[in-house]
Amino acid sequence: MDLHDPGGKVRRRLAADVVSAAGFSACRRWRWWLERRWDGAPLGSPGPGVVIGMNPSVADETADDPTVAGVMWRARHLWGLPGLIMLNAFAYRATDKLRLLEVDDPVGVENDATIVRLCQGAPLVVAAWGQPPKSLAARGPAVAAMLAGAGVHLMCFGRNADGSPKHPLYQRKDAALVPY
Repeated sequence: MDLHDPGGKVRRRLAADVVSAAGFSACRRWRWWLERRWDGAPLGSPGPGVVIGMNPSVADETADDPTVAGVMWRARHLWGLPGLIMLNAFAYRATDKLRLLEVDDPVGVENDATIVRLCQGAPLVVAAWGQPPKSLAARGPAVAAMLAGAGVHLMCFGRNADGSPKHPLYQRKDAALVPY
């Protein structure tokens, strides 16, 4: 039984027409990917967009957290996508970004390969990791460079003063995307 508590307690029910799956480490402390579909196509089918946040929290196969709910709404109602895959620069599950510092490897062993694999060919990839703890600030640029090397064009909700992409939770629902 998993005793890991990622933090946040806000869990939102999925819409009745949404199917979902997620990839976790065996201990469920790291989440590699989270997919939601509402077009009736099987999970894993081509077409969903990708949003890359900082780190996963309580969202899983059965429920959303506020960030995932917000980007899903945008993907469905603004961007016209058939589904969404949520990835993260750091795969360690913790609502408080400072908890990324409590483990030796907040990125996780499968995370980089998963990010590249699921972003290649996606119709839209949005960088949305915000500002990680200062000692981990190089991770965002490393993810961006890794994806640029794989031919992936990143969009974002705008940039923070330090150049990091803005987090979607703090942006208007109808905020326009710009190149990252």
